[in-house]
Amino acid sequence: MVSIAVIIPAYRVSKQLPEVVAAIPDLIDRIVVVDDCCPENSGQILESMSDDSRLKIVRNDENLGVGGAVKVGFKIALAEGHDIIVKLDGDGQMDPHDVSKLTGPIVLGEADYVKANRFFSASSFKGMPTHRLLGNAGLSFLSKFATGYWSVSDPTNGYIAVSSRSLALLDFERVHNRYFFECDLLYRASLEQLVVQDIPIKAIYGSEKSSLSAVKALITFPWLLARNTVKRILYRYYVREWTAGSLELPAGLILFLWGSIFGLGQYLIAAESSRAITAGQATFSALALILGLQLLLAFLSGDMSAEPKTTRFKGDLID
Repeated sequence: MVSIAVIIPAYRVSKQLPEVVAAIPDLIDRIVVVDDCCPENSGQILESMSDDSRLKIVRNDENLGVGGAVKVGFKIALAEGHDIIVKLDGDGQMDPHDVSKLTGPIVLGEADYVKANRFFSASSFKGMPTHRLLGNAGLSFLSKFATGYWSVSDPTNGYIAVSSRSLALLDFERVHNRYFFECDLLYRASLEQLVVQDIPIKAIYGSEKSSLSAVKALITFPWLLARNTVKRILYRYYVREWTAGSLELPAGLILFLWGSIFGLGQYLIAAESSRAITAGQATFSALALILGLQLLLAFLSGDMSAEPKTTRFKGDLID
């Protein structure tokens, strides 16, 4: 039988947490709640209200952030030898009954890492605040560059499942401790060429408030995603192996930038002299721009087609 553990980071969720834990289906073997030094004493309140034998409550001596709390749970689940590890938030925005949807592809050997996606249909994210919808859409686009998972969206969704053998490959100790955790974990998964699959779910929004500042995310997340994009490309195309994309990217960037700078420079010089740029100057600039753009598009096309398709541990959990 496949053993499944659920990790729940708990911070300011004392009202929602008992209901979330009570709704976790019987197919789950272990529930690890990590009280991240919660000022509401979420873990203690849960302990007094639940007698679930699957439950293990851990309290951090200091607040580590959602990512740091999840990593504590990961270590416990790995040490106990569970086959699949699921991360579920304690604020009630995720339906615990969806856990079978996330673990199914891993059991069948179709994926190493599965995550929920609230953007599969227009009705699935009904009730999501507009600013969060727009922010997630923008981050989804940037995350594709940072991870190479072009078929995956909603990168900030924290409802994930990963096989323990795949998780053991990831250097998750270096994953971001705060709200960038999910995006950063996807980046680490891409470095190990794990197969990631999206599963559609509905977003659930009630009276709870997110602890993540939209302004802070807008400032920090794009920078962190840009950093991961550069690191992934350097590793993927210049350290691990060389492909046609290893040449297409620098050549495309050089030609496109040279064509832009040369064309603009000649235009400004001509404008100061009250004359038009020559046909040769315009042609050289246009050719460089077009060729550079074609090479960059070829690189993107190749990067999209290189998204991992073969699982690292195919069928290991099938009885």
